[in-house]
Amino acid sequence: MTLADTVIASQSPRVIRVLRVLALVPLVLSCAPSGENPTNRLMTWEAPSGDYRIRYLEPPWGLVEEDASGAYFRISSNLMIFGDVDGGPGKYDLRTSVIAGAVPMLMDSEVRRATSTSGRVIQDGPRSITTDEGVVGSELLLFDEPDPIERYRRVVLLPLSTGNVLRLDFAATPDLDTDEVSAMIRNVGIGVEVEP
Repeated sequence: MTLADTVIASQSPRVIRVLRVLALVPLVLSCAPSGENPTNRLMTWEAPSGDYRIRYLEPPWGLVEEDASGAYFRISSNLMIFGDVDGGPGKYDLRTSVIAGAVPMLMDSEVRRATSTSGRVIQDGPRSITTDEGVVGSELLLFDEPDPIERYRRVVLLPLSTGNVLRLDFAATPDLDTDEVSAMIRNVGIGVEVEP
């Protein structure tokens, strides 16, 4: 082909590139999660008892350990990812446990513990929080002064159908009063899972 030849549009490099990209679009869309339900991207960890489920995005969250009493989830800190630190607190941590009692009584106990712990300040709460399934619980937002590092805490209590209470204990270096953490709490499943 010389400069004097007329260029056929379908042979131009730009058109060929566009055609290649358009050929990839159906492949990408077929692999993508359903746009109808954003929870399709979430992993689900179910308690051995079947009383509750934690839904989390992996990555960045990862399941660190689990047993009959609950589970421990973490988003690793930069020191864990890029440094030589193999342990200690993550950037975000979540521990779950089931405790006997009722939400109001246990929240009173959380408030008393917070006010009697040196360096711990209640930032907000107790306040109500409702899951997407309509389960109403209570939460407390705390801040621990540096010892050795500052940590925000968010303790959530949700009633279980067994008469016990699910305790979610978030701890993080960044503030935990965010839409992302609230969405994670709202996605907690209580009781027998109902298919949509």
